[in-house]
Amino acid sequence: MGVAPMRLSLLPFWLASLLPLGGCCSLARLFCGPDTSPWVSQRFDSPRHTAATLFEALRRDAPEAVFLCLAPAYRRRLGIGDSLVLSVFWPRFRETNPYLHAAGYTEVPEPKLLDPDHATVDVDVMGEPVAIDLQRFAVWELRYTVPGTPAGDQSGTLRSFADRAQVVVLEDRMDPTSRVMLAPFEFVHDAVTEVPLEAIDHVALTRRWWITDIRRR
Repeated sequence: MGVAPMRLSLLPFWLASLLPLGGCCSLARLFCGPDTSPWVSQRFDSPRHTAATLFEALRRDAPEAVFLCLAPAYRRRLGIGDSLVLSVFWPRFRETNPYLHAAGYTEVPEPKLLDPDHATVDVDVMGEPVAIDLQRFAVWELRYTVPGTPAGDQSGTLRSFADRAQVVVLEDRMDPTSRVMLAPFEFVHDAVTEVPLEAIDHVALTRRWWITDIRRR
């Protein structure tokens, strides 16, 4: 009877011996909670970076970052649209993808590029084969800051850059030279009557890889 309590008291030390210095092992992740180490930059400029951002967000239990990884159509399939309401989005995402709860520490392999705008990342999540489908979108972005009013942050998808830009070759130059011509940007600013040029913080055409589906193979 006197031995059992001693064995139980050694259990925490036995679990601690399984932990490598500076991190959690697979068993201990059940007890560690979200990762709080320095965040790796969110990037959406390639299929691999978007998948890595997703897994980092899952590891840290960061639904806002998960939301940014998803294509608008995928958000609509979850029934959330473009509005991030955490009380609605997070439960629906976790219910739709229950096997992703342990995906945070998954190593992201090289994506399979299907064509210039579509790719698939195949990963193994605790023995569960998962395919992450991604698509490259043309996106416009605009941000402004007017003192005393909420910051404005707007964006949207385009069919292609040709909707807002064109490249013109300048024939009169000695060296090969072209000019990018951008169409005017229109944006809504309900909180203020006027947005002066100096209040514009960011305006751009860019391409982003977003997740269009997550499925078990």
